[in-house]
Amino acid sequence: MVFRPSFSRMLGFVMTPFFTAKFSTSIYGIFTNLFALASMLNAVLAFGMETTFFRYLQKIEGDKKKVFDNSFFITLTTTVIISVDRYLRFYLL
Repeated sequence: MVFRPSFSRMLGFVMTPFFTAKFSTSIYGIFTNLFALASMLNAVLAFGMETTFFRYLQKIEGDKKKVFDNSFFITLTTTVIISVDRYLRFYLL
């Protein structure tokens, strides 16, 4: 889990000169807003489950796959429910 945030930050740092050279200031501002929105959505939709996963993974002696499966299922289910709800409210109402 440490690799993913570091990699995305490094990729953003490396791509910044390309974005600023290729796009106008207003378009680059849109990219910045989308990246910020994606970071906030990630925090909301995961709701700290990765921290909980690692904490209970160390406490459980036997069935570590069960801890992973439960964490994954809960995160996936709530993400789908919240995403569908937001989509329906935004596009259909």
